[in-house]
Amino acid sequence: MSHRKRILIVYLLLMSNFCKGQNYQCLQNGVKHYFINENNYLRGISIDSVQTISGAIVYFPYKTTRYSSLTKKGSWLGGRVLQSPDGTFSFDDIWGDTVVIKTLANTGDTWLFYSDTLNHTYIAKVTSVDTMTILGAVDSVKNVVINSYHSGLADVTDSLNNFNILLSKNNGFIKIFDLYTFPYYSPSAGYYVAGNDRYLDYVSHGPSGYGPQAGNAEFSIVPYHNPTSLEMYNFSAGDLFAGNYGTWTNCTNDYVTNYSHSDSVLYKTIVDSFHVNYAMHHLISGTHTYLYDSGSSSSFFTEDYVDTLHTDTSLVFLTRMPEEYTVADLVYYYYPADTSFCH
Repeated sequence: MSHRKRILIVYLLLMSNFCKGQNYQCLQNGVKHYFINENNYLRGISIDSVQTISGAIVYFPYKTTRYSSLTKKGSWLGGRVLQSPDGTFSFDDIWGDTVVIKTLANTGDTWLFYSDTLNHTYIAKVTSVDTMTILGAVDSVKNVVINSYHSGLADVTDSLNNFNILLSKNNGFIKIFDLYTFPYYSPSAGYYVAGNDRYLDYVSHGPSGYGPQAGNAEFSIVPYHNPTSLEMYNFSAGDLFAGNYGTWTNCTNDYVTNYSHSDSVLYKTIVDSFHVNYAMHHLISGTHTYLYDSGSSSSFFTEDYVDTLHTDTSLVFLTRMPEEYTVADLVYYYYPADTSFCH
């Protein structure tokens, strides 16, 4: 074999490995990504473990406490995700079925994304491939649109019609929706079943009650920095924080407390490069209101005291993902717009 042929073969092998490593992805092992929707509900993607079985890659995302049973089940992207050698990702769902995404599909290609037992199907189609700036870097992104069909006819009235998925080469999902409970109703019963997902319960039966649609169901990737205590509480002497807020003891508002607070920083002491102490003055006044069937009774109170706030380089938030199952807390949610549930 000539020297030139050997160089050509080596070049082709390198190029094939490079192309293999640059395929569009859904998930990434060892990487945490965070997503929000238009209502700023926070969700994340993190893989607990990965296995290789018969040439396929199996991802196991973190577990979520499902609201009705308080048991560990799949995350919003499933409990077990299978990546086949042909680039097909199969996401198991809460209904015992599968949602399919074909990462190697080309522009114009279509496939069966999901089918229920009521002749309602969802077809995925790659509509474009382009570049976007993702998390500060340019990435190649594939756009996938989900269309709804009922008994073989396009169902443009379905609120899930035209749901959008963005796949990238370097970051996996850029935009995605809840795959574990899709299509957000029981395929066998044909209607929404409460208790499968707390956020789904909120958008279906909360104050708005309009159910899942693009604005509240599609989640886009966001840069997220988990701050340390020093970063979060970087105060200066004289800083003042004032406001009003209220709490209640249960969902029937039997006992309501309205607060007015004024917190100020008296001084801070830098212990070393890793620790700072603040002397804080707290002034709190408010009203306790007891609600009864025939009226109410109120009492007033004032609290005035000084304490010390210790800050250091520890993380403010734990490293668990939003909605991840924990023994101590059961589950963690972050949804600032949700004031209808007792936490």
